[in-house]
Amino acid sequence: MRNLLLILLSISIVNCSNNSSVNDNDKIKIALIHGINTTFTEVLINDIKAYKDVNHTNIAFIELSASEDIIKQQSRIETLVTQGIDGIILQIANTAIASSIDSYVKANNIPTLYFNIKPTTLRDGTYSYVGMNENSVGYLQVQEVLKVRDGGNAVILLGDPNNEATLLRTSSVMESISNTQIKILATAQGNWYDNIAESLMEKWISLNNDIDIVFSNNDDMAVGAIRAIEKAGKNLGTNIGEIMVLGVDATANGIQYIKDGKMYATVKQDSKLEAKVIVDSIADMINNNRNRTILIEPEVITIENVNEIE
Repeated sequence: MRNLLLILLSISIVNCSNNSSVNDNDKIKIALIHGINTTFTEVLINDIKAYKDVNHTNIAFIELSASEDIIKQQSRIETLVTQGIDGIILQIANTAIASSIDSYVKANNIPTLYFNIKPTTLRDGTYSYVGMNENSVGYLQVQEVLKVRDGGNAVILLGDPNNEATLLRTSSVMESISNTQIKILATAQGNWYDNIAESLMEKWISLNNDIDIVFSNNDDMAVGAIRAIEKAGKNLGTNIGEIMVLGVDATANGIQYIKDGKMYATVKQDSKLEAKVIVDSIADMINNNRNRTILIEPEVITIENVNEIE
């Protein structure tokens, strides 16, 4: 009798295992591919997966990171397509390869949603994209400065030069200061990373002791700049002789630095809302592959509202 029970139990386990495999195979398979390794990207990817797990249980993600390697990203996409995926959520590693990737996925009828990094080499209306509305980011940073200062000497820390966000965040700063007393002393590419920004800030401080404002294209670089400022023995703040630092993304580090009185402001990129729109959009595109562009509006975070942020 005991042997019979063991046999029946074994059969039951095998059947359960087989059923699980069948269910997995029945799921919609979507490649989730990110091209850069920034703090915000990590947060956004985690929010995308969390939203999918709760609201789209019929979807299975195949997650891949290209680590800014355009050859690796294109090769992996081609491999996934041959393996029979149903859709792609893609943060492109470099907009220079957007045309070849887009042509390939369209030739194979794979719905593809670009996110966070806009594929600017493609013609508007021919692709689908979800990301932040970048046009007002620099304007929002400048307006926060003008609330407490009439002007000052500023530097700008730039992200990836091939990323539209870098271009728009920077150009909107430049346009917004045109009729003010804010003067740009220097700009340089930190490529989104705190360690590069820290080195750049150290160099600027050694060359010029009259920096009043740091406009950073993201929070990671702002944090790096703050480390350099503190190491140089300079004060952070809005008073004469102090340095204001403004970032973008509202990452956990950025928020904490605002709470600590080190970063004056950040422009929030709502990762949870962006994640929801991304997953809902690709799910709809699987059944109805119409192009769509959805831009999430940014929000300024300062010490006044930092405790309200989710």
